[in-house]
Amino acid sequence: MDISTMFNPKSITVALLAILGMGPTSASDLLVGGMVTSSGGDGVAETRVDLLPFLDGYSSGRMRLEKATDSKPAASTLTSSSGRFVLKGLEPGMWRMVVTAPGFVPMQFDPLLLLDSRELPPALLVRDTGATFEVRKSSGEPLAGAWVYAESATGEVWKEVGTNGWRPKPRVDLTDDEGRVTFPRAPDEWLDVTVFVPGRVGEKWTQVTGGSIKLSSPDDPGRVRFADRMANLLKESWCVLERLPGP
Repeated sequence: MDISTMFNPKSITVALLAILGMGPTSASDLLVGGMVTSSGGDGVAETRVDLLPFLDGYSSGRMRLEKATDSKPAASTLTSSSGRFVLKGLEPGMWRMVVTAPGFVPMQFDPLLLLDSRELPPALLVRDTGATFEVRKSSGEPLAGAWVYAESATGEVWKEVGTNGWRPKPRVDLTDDEGRVTFPRAPDEWLDVTVFVPGRVGEKWTQVTGGSIKLSSPDDPGRVRFADRMANLLKESWCVLERLPGP
């Protein structure tokens, strides 16, 4: 059996429904609606709304190994002139809803357990002031292809937004050839940034808003050795990482 099937959130949801004897609404009848507004209360037109699979730790880690920043949406639409959206013909399961509009910080509603049609709370968008980072090796050279993960260090910025299930979409991306990466950032928001390089422990910088960050670890990847109590090296041993770094 493919292990990815075993840990598929959709398969798990269907199995739970079968155990509980609950029959989900058919896909042709299932829909999700909602509103996207700005801080002033006005609807934000032409906002992209995506329904994406809910990612557990295994699925997220596998996607990162494939150099993908996110999965493909199962359904998409744009908000109307009043900021209203409706997605129809959906399948039951565990999902994420992501709203993206130019000039605003993308927001995410998850987990979204979809068994019946439902109306989501309004998604409040916050203006994006941006944060660009230049990641460099300890030698000073640009570090291309490194995963960078940013999370908010200013919780009060999101107090109004985070009370109804919506939160900033996880900010994670790969550095480009020049070692640069740009994330959305709310006004007056500070970020905690972690850089992950294969073979090394992630390095973290706290309360930053952009600029150059330099790795303090050696440029050569480190190695981990496994041995028994008598210091004999263990060959062909299984190594299990129970929690993957990043979002």
